[in-house]
Amino acid sequence: MRKYFRYLLSYKLDLFFYILLSTLIWGITLVSPYITGRYIDYLLNTKTMELIYIFSLIILFIGTSKTILSYVFQMLSIRFEAKTAFDLNYDILEHVKKLPLSFFKKVNATYLNQRINLDSNNVISFLINDVIGMCFKWISFLIAVIVLFKINNIIAISLVVLVPLYLILYLSFKSSLFNIAYILKEEQDHFIGQMNEQLLNIKQVKFHSIHDYLGNQIKLSFNKLFAIALRHARVSSLFSSCDNIINNLFRLVLFFFGGMAIIKGKLSIGEFTMINNYFTVVIKGIRNTLDFSKNYQRTKVSQKRLDELLEMKVEQNGLIKLDSINSIELKDIHFSYEKGPKILESFSYKFEKGKIYCIIGENGTGKSTLIELLLGLVGEKYQGKVFYNDKSIEQLDMYNIRRKLIGVSEQEPVLFNDTLINNIILGNKELKKKTISEWMKKLSGETIIKRFGEDKKMKIYGKSSNISGGEKQKISIIRAVIKEPDLIVLDEPTSALDQFSTNKLKEILKEIKDNKIIIMVTHDESLINISDEIIKLEPAKYKYTV
Repeated sequence: MRKYFRYLLSYKLDLFFYILLSTLIWGITLVSPYITGRYIDYLLNTKTMELIYIFSLIILFIGTSKTILSYVFQMLSIRFEAKTAFDLNYDILEHVKKLPLSFFKKVNATYLNQRINLDSNNVISFLINDVIGMCFKWISFLIAVIVLFKINNIIAISLVVLVPLYLILYLSFKSSLFNIAYILKEEQDHFIGQMNEQLLNIKQVKFHSIHDYLGNQIKLSFNKLFAIALRHARVSSLFSSCDNIINNLFRLVLFFFGGMAIIKGKLSIGEFTMINNYFTVVIKGIRNTLDFSKNYQRTKVSQKRLDELLEMKVEQNGLIKLDSINSIELKDIHFSYEKGPKILESFSYKFEKGKIYCIIGENGTGKSTLIELLLGLVGEKYQGKVFYNDKSIEQLDMYNIRRKLIGVSEQEPVLFNDTLINNIILGNKELKKKTISEWMKKLSGETIIKRFGEDKKMKIYGKSSNISGGEKQKISIIRAVIKEPDLIVLDEPTSALDQFSTNKLKEILKEIKDNKIIIMVTHDESLINISDEIIKLEPAKYKYTV
């Protein structure tokens, strides 16, 4: 847990004022019972209006000060917690984005995002509200106990003797609280992930009219979650019930011995009021300790889940940057998925500038895998070597190379919920609007310009619902070629294009191929015909013709 404290220390000034305001509010809260008790005793013994005026002014000052300080503290607390939680969330997300592509093929993205967000917020909230807050509560507990001993030793001893009961209670429930909290968190995230997945794929739901089927799947998931939630509620309720029993036992001791002391004249009404109030502080301290212990177990679950992600090995990325890509060579590549047949076996090939390469083959023969290997996305789960300009891909900074020297158009292009221009430039501010318009016209994208305007600032909606499949594919192709990359990879680039746009694309590829490596995965005969070399993949082997 200590390694996450650095996020709090990133905002030292906020942390300083958080502690300062906490101290002031804590001091006011702690002194109030003493002032109330003394006021009652003075009032019983000295019945003057002057006394009432003085104490009324004191109470007004204390109340106003606490109100103002509490408001400022609340605003600071929200800002402090939000900033630190975001920083942790951001760092975890950045780490996860660098995990191998194979990891994401096995995990639900919505579940993963929910898990990162909730766990990051839980850890930060615990560190700020529980750990720092608990320090003040423990000090309050000790001061309240000291005050109780000063007022009446017998009552104080009677109350302190019962404190070990709370410790026994916590130790009895510690393991159960952690285990059930972990299971519940996992099941909650899976359930939310399943719900989001159905909405994200609403088009397919409607296509196949599977509302009832998926509805039943949600009901089954809910029943499982509900059963776990009930188990969690039973453990938590039993824990709270035992807490209430011990609390009532404390109060019984207080009223019995306190009443006897008043009758015998050993305790004043004001002192009894002080004992009652400080007794409440003691009980709150103990209860807060119990709450702290419960929250600690829950936060340990979040910490464990964050640690699990942080301990995952990120994909390898070297340090060498390239100014250009002249050739890509694969030597003796062997690849297979876990517990599956070999996809590529003894595959060797060299791609060079000035040529258009076409990869063809049936589904499952490794076309997509070959592209992922070329782009350095497979990680270490293959045998053989991949070279860029005779340098091993393991030594290369592929993040930099993919960003600057490689352009990719996917078979199912992903466009973000952002403006058209931002979807094309992807953060590359050097690209000019004029250049984008020129490429649009080259690929018969005038209709896109008309609908989105010359400034291209109109937004593309979620899941690209306000553009056609052909327009989406054109945007993806323009995104791939506009940065003048040395390597262009096009996966089924004409699957949604009309014949006119397809012809335009062929003209563009023949025009720019001299100083580029162009690799296509396609079933389109017209694209195959303009290729210089064709690689035909078959199960666990390959052959090519020029």
